Amino acid sequence: MDILNSFQKAVDRHLSLRSYPIAIKFLKRTEELPPNIGRPARDLGETIRPCVGWHLARHSGLPVAMLLDDFTTACPSGVFVFGLMAPTPAWLEGDLSCGIYSATREAAVNMEKHVFRLEVGSYAGVAFAPLGKVNFTPDLIMTFCNSNDARRLIVASAWDTGEPLKVSISGRDLCSEAIVQPFLSQKPALAIPCRGDRQHGATHDDEIVFTTPMAKLAGIVTGLEEFEKSHRVEYLGEETELQRRYKEMAKMLDAKLGR
Repeated sequence: MDILNSFQKAVDRHLSLRSYPIAIKFLKRTEELPPNIGRPARDLGETIRPCVGWHLARHSGLPVAMLLDDFTTACPSGVFVFGLMAPTPAWLEGDLSCGIYSATREAAVNMEKHVFRLEVGSYAGVAFAPLGKVNFTPDLIMTFCNSNDARRLIVASAWDTGEPLKVSISGRDLCSEAIVQPFLSQKPALAIPCRGDRQHGATHDDEIVFTTPMAKLAGIVTGLEEFEKSHRVEYLGEETELQRRYKEMAKMLDAKLGR
């Protein structure tokens, strides 16, 4: 897809990523798996966490598809978040979070109520692929980055509308906040990697996650390009367009203040 190539080029020019951006697709029950894509249960002989699936895509460049048979129950939230199983009463009642992430049973129930989840049975699974090896039409593009690159992506995402990001962040269940949240809202999202992603997905402490639906990708590409134009200098001592505008406005304010 041309837009994926354009985004890859913009990323290479303007960001300093340590791993591949990840293309994500939710798999419907009636559709075939993308060709030449790995299956953990079949190819590794074991089930895995979803964070391991996208770790293989972003660090090793390996496309991975995960259906229910590929999900380990060692991460119960994963199968609930992707709608592959109905949440158990124990999970909904906060058994995983009470006394660990929340002080009371009431707070634990409220915490799990705010976890973004796909409707049970709406999809059969999810596929992850590094941006350069995508052979399917993605629903989302997820990028692990540092705070400066996240800033640039956030600013770029507002290029078309001027709207700031409005997201829900709990620091838990990255698959919920970085994948299901932007898919349901169809708006970009910023998320903090959870403990599981750090432990099993090899995420570094200085990484955060920016995810965008495909419909927003073209505006982000343009926003990255325009951001560069306004902040770029060609020779030592040259002012950026941003600096020039700040100085002009500062002069106006100083005139009003009589300085």
